[in-house]
Amino acid sequence: MHLSLEELQSFAHIVDELCSESYRPLLWAAAYLMNGGCSDDGFEYFRGWLIAQGATVFSQAVNDPDTLADVILSHQRDLPEGDFECEEILFLAQHVYHEKTGEEMPSPHRLKYPSLTREEIHLITDDVAVAQACPKLWACFSTL
Repeated sequence: MHLSLEELQSFAHIVDELCSESYRPLLWAAAYLMNGGCSDDGFEYFRGWLIAQGATVFSQAVNDPDTLADVILSHQRDLPEGDFECEEILFLAQHVYHEKTGEEMPSPHRLKYPSLTREEIHLITDDVAVAQACPKLWACFSTL
């Protein structure tokens, strides 16, 4: 399927919107647990992976990150640590646009993520809080 330049820009905008929607402390905590740590960039790439899982998995995980345990367990026998990232999807439209035109995609206004409170930042690495909020994920990944 060939996308027009406008469709590529629309795709890039949708990815930006989904990244903004999924910028949540508990989801970051899940990424931290699943990947054995998670920097700012790592959380961005994790959300790329989450987008790549499709609309149902994405929306369920945004509302309840613990649902990711069911997704992981249904698809993999061994739980890989650090494999839950997909940076490529975040810039896919821009790469294709450049391949088609030889130019950079005009960048619309990029979304700004909300500032996290001190408590929200602490949640990301608080084992007790994460274990309580995401018990299935905790059971899968806490011993890796």
